[in-house]
Amino acid sequence: MTAKLKNIVQTKLEDYPSYIYSRQKYGEDYRNVLKIVNNLFRGESLILYDVLMCPICGSSNIKKHQNQKRKRKGEIEKYKCNDCGSVFLDYMNNLKWTHFSADDVAVIVTQLVSGTTHSNICRIMSEFSSTDHLNQHTTRIDRKTITNIAGNVADLMRKFESKVLKLEKSREWQIDEIFQKKGNGNHFKIINVIDVDTRYILATHVSESRGLKDALAALSKAINNARELPEVLKCDGHVEYKKAAERLISGVKIQSVPKSKDFSHINVIEGTQNRMRGTISRRKTYKSMKNLQNLADIFRFDHNFFFRKENVNKPPVTHAGIDLPSNLTWKKIIQIANLVVKTKIVDQLIL
Repeated sequence: MTAKLKNIVQTKLEDYPSYIYSRQKYGEDYRNVLKIVNNLFRGESLILYDVLMCPICGSSNIKKHQNQKRKRKGEIEKYKCNDCGSVFLDYMNNLKWTHFSADDVAVIVTQLVSGTTHSNICRIMSEFSSTDHLNQHTTRIDRKTITNIAGNVADLMRKFESKVLKLEKSREWQIDEIFQKKGNGNHFKIINVIDVDTRYILATHVSESRGLKDALAALSKAINNARELPEVLKCDGHVEYKKAAERLISGVKIQSVPKSKDFSHINVIEGTQNRMRGTISRRKTYKSMKNLQNLADIFRFDHNFFFRKENVNKPPVTHAGIDLPSNLTWKKIIQIANLVVKTKIVDQLIL
């Protein structure tokens, strides 16, 4: 066993930085962070907090600067901070990591989740008109830009998750994997962990194998994204999953049954992975493990925000304390995640 792997195995739950990130950063104000985020999801404006702050220094000593008209984003209001002198755009539309508007990015993400190929997304975007009637436009885009946008959105949502999203309660987890063609007869492995009662996908981990190191990495991600450890963990008989659970989740009851004996043993995660194949497998092969990880994470967030279990009208993310409106869109998710991650506004509001 390598020294790096020994460190992973010996690490205690409390040592995972994401697991206690919110408690360290916000303390007892964590619920206030959720309240602010939920108010934004419901469409409330920052004006309701009687504050408009600089995203760089957090100062409220700002003034309107001028409007900026961009080819792709249309007309956006600009502000200037009288303290640090920085000029910034409207909070909800200022996606600094892309030249495209929130409307365009949302369309791209929605198409990626539905399994549309990059070439077809380029064609769709060339025909797409923004929902902003004052800034109607079509968009020329190439496949590499789509890949970059997918990577930026996945990274943004992972950081948003580490700050805000934590599954409140856990009883039973299931862990399994799907295979995706890599080329030359090889496959990438996508290891998934899901909470059975809520259908919340806690982790997706892409690797070239499914050894102990990969099982530990997948379960570590799941632990980071939950406030409680499960009582039961079910897997398909793969011995490395069992070893990883024994080392990371003390006291958990492990039910490991091969699919050849009982396929229904992990039927919840199998159903979810069938939906994932609809997003991922339409692209025949992948050359980059990083790009596949980004797409798998985008599917995970789409599932957690939009999936509705039969007879239940609430998506899985509501079990992480998020109160969502019925008309939720990817545009709203990206705007709020960008606000929380890329600015200091939420930090300043809870002080």
